[in-house]
Amino acid sequence: MRNQNQRWAWGATAFVGFGDKADGFGIRPRFRLWLSRTVSLDLAPGFVQHVHSGGGGAGFAGQAAVNVGDWVALTVQALKVRPPSPTSTGGIAWYGGARVGSYPGLAAGVVAGVVGILIALSCGGGNCS
Repeated sequence: MRNQNQRWAWGATAFVGFGDKADGFGIRPRFRLWLSRTVSLDLAPGFVQHVHSGGGGAGFAGQAAVNVGDWVALTVQALKVRPPSPTSTGGIAWYGGARVGSYPGLAAGVVAGVVGILIALSCGGGNCS
């Protein structure tokens, strides 16, 4: 994201997803409105291309989020993909959730790394079961 002034920022996100018949990739331009010094609203309309063994389809991948600093955000996402065949039905898939920002994400990564190293060291002799 790049701040244009005290109220607006913009950027882009490229993404790749893997799942049960839901592999795909896409891109979203992102627009941010700063509501205060620490709270912002992100809007990201974009394109998604699904690719899987049953066919694929292009469609819309939109996301909105309310961010609190670089700590946490509440998000909602909508995916609309054209049906892969004329006989299948398409629909909108809605997802909601939360994500952590870079500060807690970095801390979690460091903790996970330390725990992984400790487990590897304690299992080095093959004593783990």
